[in-house]
Amino acid sequence: MHLLFACYSLISPLFVTSDPGAALDAARRTLLSTKAISYTAKTYGIGSLAGKVPEIEAFVAAARLDGSGDSPGAWRVYAKGGPREGQAFEIGYDGVDARSIRENDKAVVEKTPRDLADLAIFFGTQSAKSPIAWEVLADAPWPADISAVTIEKQLEVLGELCTVMRLPASPTNLDAPGGLRIYLAKDNLPRRIDRLQLPVDKETEQGARVLELTGFKFDDEATGGTYTLSVPSGYRVKAAESNKPKPTPKAEAPTSPGLIAVGEQAPEWELKDSEGKVHKLSESKGKVVLLDFWATWCGPCKVAMPSIQKLHEKYAGKLSVFGMNYAERGDPAAYMAKKGFTYTLLLDADDVAQDYKVNAIPCFYLIDGEGKVLYTAVGYSPAMEKALEAKIQAALAK
Repeated sequence: MHLLFACYSLISPLFVTSDPGAALDAARRTLLSTKAISYTAKTYGIGSLAGKVPEIEAFVAAARLDGSGDSPGAWRVYAKGGPREGQAFEIGYDGVDARSIRENDKAVVEKTPRDLADLAIFFGTQSAKSPIAWEVLADAPWPADISAVTIEKQLEVLGELCTVMRLPASPTNLDAPGGLRIYLAKDNLPRRIDRLQLPVDKETEQGARVLELTGFKFDDEATGGTYTLSVPSGYRVKAAESNKPKPTPKAEAPTSPGLIAVGEQAPEWELKDSEGKVHKLSESKGKVVLLDFWATWCGPCKVAMPSIQKLHEKYAGKLSVFGMNYAERGDPAAYMAKKGFTYTLLLDADDVAQDYKVNAIPCFYLIDGEGKVLYTAVGYSPAMEKALEAKIQAALAK
């Protein structure tokens, strides 16, 4: 009874005040006192991102490591589910190690994250980032300038009356360059989060990556997760590669340490483009293939793209060029359209990046007609561009 009274004393300001700063502060205080949460997640895109964001359903649970509720602390996290089409995931993080069980590969991927951001990256490489309400788990929930917060309206969401608030983008809210729209129920906890994307221009409809949280429970009513996952019999264990970009990549190196060695067979992959068409590496057999792992938030990636476009145009019909988009925070299709880049964009390449040992971007792979690696590079420079084209010419000459 005491717990219910304490929660009510925190939530009441949200429905009696028109002050958005006070409402956001009340929501933050509620989160900081919450010890555990569980919900069923559903993700999808709306607006300009409709049909471009994988629809994922998953059960998610999180519990504070300290269990006291007296400080933000760190969280244990568990997620199990997957997209309608694609590999299912099961990931557990016990506060020290994260494990991802990949049933199709008969493998368990392990990582010891440095912080919450690093954990989010690991979930991203397992195609399981979007179902997690990362803003809720942050040490400072709902990061935003309070003076720029607005209360838009009250709206029924998933059968509950919610107050809809708009939060601006911030340096710690990189997954939503256009800010957040959060739907807070009477308990001051979210039932939906819209991660808004900036429109490419004034004529482009703003899109959002939507996270719905159904069956939301907290504290004693929350359903616990399997935070420490066991390795199933017969499964191999492999370490996850970090996909954080290096501060100073050495782009001019003829081959990059840590990547798949030249002469090795390139792993097969199957990805969809922005129109939903499926592409496979094996379909380019007999052609030279260039893979460019990139993201819209990566400055060096964007600097390199005009050169990739020139190669695509110069060697049309002989060279297959794929922009392998991963760890994305924006709208890659809109960015390429705006810039006039016409080589093939492939979405959600997080798993492929892991298979190709990508640990910094931009990262380039040149593959011959038999599927073997000819050249690799990380980062971009004019020297790398020249070396890459020389390798392409030599491969085509054969």
